[in-house]
Amino acid sequence: MIVVEGYDCTGKTTLVEKISTWTGFVVRHSGGPPKDLNHVRRCLARCASRMTGPIIQDRVTQVSEGVYGMLCRPSMSALALSRVSDLRFARLLVYCRPGIETILNRLQTHQLKDHDSVEHAEYVLRKAETMIAIYDTVIEMARPYVDVFVYNYERVNVDMHELQPVLEELEL
Repeated sequence: MIVVEGYDCTGKTTLVEKISTWTGFVVRHSGGPPKDLNHVRRCLARCASRMTGPIIQDRVTQVSEGVYGMLCRPSMSALALSRVSDLRFARLLVYCRPGIETILNRLQTHQLKDHDSVEHAEYVLRKAETMIAIYDTVIEMARPYVDVFVYNYERVNVDMHELQPVLEELEL
């Protein structure tokens, strides 16, 4: 599995589509934020069961809930973070991380997805700088378990040129 992670408006969806085209891997999504601790457990189990498959996972609960839940669902966040070591079974974690100003600008024109609400979008924008710092920290927590490639769509030509050989080295 290749995991693609990052805050809202960081280029995940676009990158996932490109990686899928290059590798032929099927794309799976985390399914939006978990509702309660039992839902977190099910999401963690689902993510872990996919780790060795030929798929691209657009976010994993181990990281995303660890970040997004940190400020408003601490027990759910703690459970998710306790399973970051599951990422040792993934082939690669691609962290989408453009500059903060770019993210803040994109968040202001962000199109809501099916699982989003206006309240969620406002919260994500209001807490962006803190949550991006949390994301950076959680990605560092994952580094002992999985190779991490930091992707910045502001450097698309450079980063795409660097990412393709990384994918080829995985012997997909």
